[in-house]
Parts: sequence; C-alpha cells; structure tokens
Amino acid sequence: MSLEKLKADLTKKKPIYGVEVALKGIKNETLSKVYISFNCHRKKDLVRLCKVMGVEVIELGKTNAELGILCKKPFSISVISFK
Repeated sequence: MSLEKLKADLTKKKPIYGVEVALKGIKNETLSKVYISFNCHRKKDLVRLCKVMGVEVIELGKTNAELGILCKKPFSISVISFK
C-alpha cells in the first residue's frame, strides 16, 4: 500500500532526497510527507521529529538500495520527502 502511495507522489510532486535535507525541512516546517527506507541510519531521529512536528511519516519495507532502484536513480536513497 505505501509503495503505491510513493509511486503516486513521485509522479505528482517533486521529490527531495536525503536525510539531512529532510531533517532541515521538518524543523523548518516546509515538508508534509516523508518516506523512510527500512535500513535508514537516522530512522529513529526522523520518526521522532516527524511525530513532534506533525509531518506524515511512512516507513517502507524496502532497503535504501531498493528505493534507489524504484526511483530510477543510480544511487541508494534512504529518505524521500515532499513539500
């Protein structure tokens, strides 16, 4: 279910990749949704901050390498966020 949501968001909105960018966006209240890979190294921090700031967080059952392939990128992606 969450992969279908991600695919729909990728076609409709411009994704923002990266953990540090996501953390900054959450703190500045500019993000509305964050997708996190299964093996993200800062997952705990991201989830906690999203809940505190009221940002929708979706934890995916895919690794960062699989998420990179899904997004058709030649690199691993741990976090995808949307404004």
